[in-house]
Amino acid sequence: MMNGLQILPQWKNFFGNPEGALLGVMNAVYPLGKLVAYFFVAYFTDRFGRKVPLTIGLVLCLSFAIMQGMANNIPTFVTARALLGVATSCIAQPSPVLITELAYPTHRGKVTAMYNTFFYFGAIMYAPTASQNLFFIC
Repeated sequence: MMNGLQILPQWKNFFGNPEGALLGVMNAVYPLGKLVAYFFVAYFTDRFGRKVPLTIGLVLCLSFAIMQGMANNIPTFVTARALLGVATSCIAQPSPVLITELAYPTHRGKVTAMYNTFFYFGAIMYAPTASQNLFFIC
């Protein structure tokens, strides 16, 4: 999605045509937030179960996605992306485990494979909309 946004002239003009290290931080802070949160999410998931961090992650993910979409300056945008990374780790870590635990034993392998496949399939299907101005809020 970030690559799609970076080709939009509106996005470049709104954020002052970021380049170099600033553009790198804008892109790298999302996976960095995920990486930092995985250690805490694993403990939280073991302590409180799978559904609690999943629910918290879904609510936070929606909130921080709105924050990112409404960001009016670079620090807010970078903060929202970092927090969105944390929130998505709350979703990504317990989801496949919960699906595996809840699936009927004969369907377990297929359902888990479908979850992992369709997660990336959805991202591939929706990413081109960013370059067609359908996903850009300014």
